[in-house]
Amino acid sequence: MPNLITDVHTTDATVPDVKATAPIQQSLAEHGVKPAEHYLDSGYPSADLITKATQDGIRMVTPVPLDHSAQAKAAEGFDKNAFTINWKTRQVRCPAGRISSHWNPVQQHGTDAIVVCQWP
Repeated sequence: MPNLITDVHTTDATVPDVKATAPIQQSLAEHGVKPAEHYLDSGYPSADLITKATQDGIRMVTPVPLDHSAQAKAAEGFDKNAFTINWKTRQVRCPAGRISSHWNPVQQHGTDAIVVCQWP
């Protein structure tokens, strides 16, 4: 039987799952078993974590959190799911096929975000 590495990561119940993703991936890498693909439920990803994992050679296979923006709730125009994000090139393709020209990491209401713009 092959050697199996069992690594358990526990936190207090009040700690969000997303806070466990990076330590889990780091621990796996330290044990020499960094995954090419890391399967997670929707509580574990964030844009920053997906970007970092990609840079580290890990493809996170996970649903991303639901869009709770005013536009998505109103069901008018396009919600975030209508856009295709290329994390490696830091570009977004809109439903009309146009590609963004600016990618700006920002803080919005105390939360990390990315503002993407298309200039004519």
